[in-house]
Order: sequence, then C-alpha cells, then structure tokens
Amino acid sequence: MSPQSAVDVSIVIINQNQGVFLERCIRSCLAQTFPGRFHQVLVADAASQDFSREIIRSYGNQIVPVLLDDPASRLTDAAVAGIRLANGRFLMPVRAQDFLSDYMVLVQTIWLYQNQEDDGISVDYWLVDPHSDAKIRRVSGQKHPRPHGTMYRKEVFLKEGVYESTPHAWSVERFQQRVAEKYRIGYLPIPFYRFQQDAGERADGAAG
Repeated sequence: MSPQSAVDVSIVIINQNQGVFLERCIRSCLAQTFPGRFHQVLVADAASQDFSREIIRSYGNQIVPVLLDDPASRLTDAAVAGIRLANGRFLMPVRAQDFLSDYMVLVQTIWLYQNQEDDGISVDYWLVDPHSDAKIRRVSGQKHPRPHGTMYRKEVFLKEGVYESTPHAWSVERFQQRVAEKYRIGYLPIPFYRFQQDAGERADGAAG
C-alpha cells in the first residue's frame, strides 16, 4: 500500500534489535481480519544492528518502512517518526516483540466508529513467556493500561503535539500519563494482545 493512501487504521510497529520477534509481529498485523486496503502497517526501526532491516526489506510494499539511521536513535524517536507518517483515522502502536490476535483491529475499529465519545479503545492482554510464547497471565487493560495495543483516534496525537514537537520532547510514559488525565478510553475485556514479558515484569503486568 502506498504511504499516501487513505486508510482507516495505521498500525505502527516500533522496533530496535528485535529481529527474532519482528517477523511474527509483522505477520500478525498483516493477517488481521480486516479489509486490507483499509489498514496499513508501518515498521519504525530505530537504527537496529541485528537482522531487522533484512526482515523489513523482505516485506516490500506490504508494509511502510520508517527507517532511522542515526545510531543515537531511541525507540521513542522511532515511535514518533512512525506516527507522523501514519495516514489512518485511528492509530495503534505495537511493540515489535508483541503480536495481535486475528480480529483485534476489526473489533477495535468497530468500537471507535460506534462510540464517538471515546478517544481510544483498550483491550486485555496476555503476558507471554519470551522463550516459549506460553501464556503467563491475562492482564486487564483497564486496571493496567498500556499504550501498545490501544487504538487511538489520530486527534489524540495531534493534541499531544507529536507532529509539532521534537522527538526527544515526547515519551511513551508521558503520553500514557496525559491520556489517563485528559481522554476517555473505552475498554473491551477481550485478551486480543500478546505482550511479551520483559525482565522485571510482574505477573500483574506492572514493572518489578
């Protein structure tokens, strides 16, 4: 899909040296049960030094690559760059080490079209083991919200200055805090998202 095409949903995969998981993530985003011409998948890469770029190139025009080559690039920089290039009415950031269930984008999109008062829609997620993909625990997206896997209206990012500020003035943590304070986020108690457990991650989804 052309980067200039109008779409309903933009999925922004954020990557840095997660090549071992990246292809699985891309596949899960492309395989969504959703009309293909109405959603785009962007892969924003922060100067990865592993084989991530080879994976990105292998998908050709199925995805929109957003490649940062500055060695000092951070995940935050990649997230901002990807969001700025996204053309969807709705945007969803996704970590490269995570993956989606098949109907996730479709259901979230329907929710936002039918609930105009909501600025976004969150879902439950499974914490999964990074070595086996075994499910560790289901976590409530309402009690333990994360920006990754939450679908937002593009206006949220416009209001938060993602398109005007320099990349280093924006962070995922600050964004999540401001969303909690200023916006109405709907909630679906369905575990559509698979969140890879990191070191220090407790079973309840909080940092240890």
